[in-house]
Amino acid sequence: MKNIFIATAIVSGIVLGAACTKEASPAQYEKENITPVLEGVSADNLFWECDGLETYRIDLDGEGLVPEAVTAVTDAENSAFYIDVNGDIILVSPKSVNTDPQTDIEETLSISVTGSETFSVSLKQSRMNKPMLLAVEPGELKWSHDQTDTRSVTVSGLNIDGVKLSVTSDTENSGFSWSVSGLTVDVTPESTNTSPDAARSETLTISAEGGNSISFKVSQARMPSEPEILYSTSFENTDKPEANLPSYTFSDVPVTYTCDGKQWTMTYADVTSQYVWTSKTSHILARVSNGSDQQAVICSDNLLSDVNTITTFSVTLARRNNNEGWCRVEYSTDGTTWSAAGDDFQAMLSGSAAEEYEFSGPTGDIDTFMIRVTYYFKETPSAHSFLNFEGVKIMGY
Repeated sequence: MKNIFIATAIVSGIVLGAACTKEASPAQYEKENITPVLEGVSADNLFWECDGLETYRIDLDGEGLVPEAVTAVTDAENSAFYIDVNGDIILVSPKSVNTDPQTDIEETLSISVTGSETFSVSLKQSRMNKPMLLAVEPGELKWSHDQTDTRSVTVSGLNIDGVKLSVTSDTENSGFSWSVSGLTVDVTPESTNTSPDAARSETLTISAEGGNSISFKVSQARMPSEPEILYSTSFENTDKPEANLPSYTFSDVPVTYTCDGKQWTMTYADVTSQYVWTSKTSHILARVSNGSDQQAVICSDNLLSDVNTITTFSVTLARRNNNEGWCRVEYSTDGTTWSAAGDDFQAMLSGSAAEEYEFSGPTGDIDTFMIRVTYYFKETPSAHSFLNFEGVKIMGY
């Protein structure tokens, strides 16, 4: 056997030689395999109030208690508790409030490892034995700036008949007053809102004595200002180089276009200098091909830069050639849900002018406003058909 000496040292006059062999110093070491043993648990019962959802911890005593070695299950087919096994720690919490006024939730949690004693922990969440507010209807009250009438919400729940209710606001100097009668809360704005800059918006919280709380929102719109232009474009200030303006595409692959700082996405449409009228350099041109059932869609990104109230908005359109094309104008305040601005219509027929079509805006203050114009045919067109989209204007304050 070949020995390799790797170190020699003299300690207190004694010469020490260190040698290793392949047999003596293997290159790999095996992890110690500890047989799991469960010797005890830190609790034998856990209790929650009917509305309690806190998490309790059970500590396990033993050896080798890794998560895969420990089993913790209750005797319920569908447990009302979350059981989270983390080796020698188990976390337990109710999945929801117990709204049953008659029956406690009771289960037995069995904790074990193979070959060791099984330990049991009683889990109990009491029946709904206290006042519990479950809902408030409606969940929001809104007034215009000059409305000061009294409006009401009603609460529902369990064990709340004859229970005293109280109301608080999240605003120190509230702009609203309220009174409580049984399960009804009446709310009144203190005055008209004469501020053109800010709406009054608060959260009121109803609390049941000895029970829980539930909240709802109240708001009073700001005083309108004279409408002004919030955004407008004529699709002439483009991010595309001048030389590329005549180059356009009409396909189902969306193309984007930035004008006056806002992005537009177009399908079967593009910005082009083709077919512009005198004094214009470009516009958006939509097309529906001969014999197709395609729809041209032109959709904006958010056209607002602040929180605003929109009074009206308009799109300027014209059917360029003699066709039976229809226009649908929609708007969205969240980018997901679209609302029709009015009935579908046929834009004016002209190759040298366009008409401004005006619509009412959504009510209230918003921070997102998007416009979508769809050009389509109810019957298959017999020739290529075009729609000039010349501009957009949004009025408000």
